[in-house]
Amino acid sequence: MLDAGRSPGSIQYALAVVRQVFNYAIQNRLFDGRNPADKTGGVKRPKVDNRRTRFLTKEEAKDLLAELKKRSIDVYDMSLFSLNTGARAGELFNLRLFCLSRKWTFMLFELMVPEMPVCISLA
Repeated sequence: MLDAGRSPGSIQYALAVVRQVFNYAIQNRLFDGRNPADKTGGVKRPKVDNRRTRFLTKEEAKDLLAELKKRSIDVYDMSLFSLNTGARAGELFNLRLFCLSRKWTFMLFELMVPEMPVCISLA
């Protein structure tokens, strides 16, 4: 199917449907044998990487912040901080006041990867 130009996600979906059909047939005694589409059946499933990396343009960020400011100042502040630091939602929600330096010149927070603190300059 890869040779036919199908994406890995489409191939996995098609194999899942075939696997379900065989499971149904086996459970209802319409097929005698092992499911050829399951993990032990020898059908190699492609790896799927659905991650997408996209960054907002300056104009999109400006429009987003303007709309958020109208609706919620808290969400606006969190979004502005996230856009400026690259902090993800989990990192942002786990911030505590003790993460700030005494002079408010930098902030320390942990990335989603454990034991990797990041120092963000606030100056």
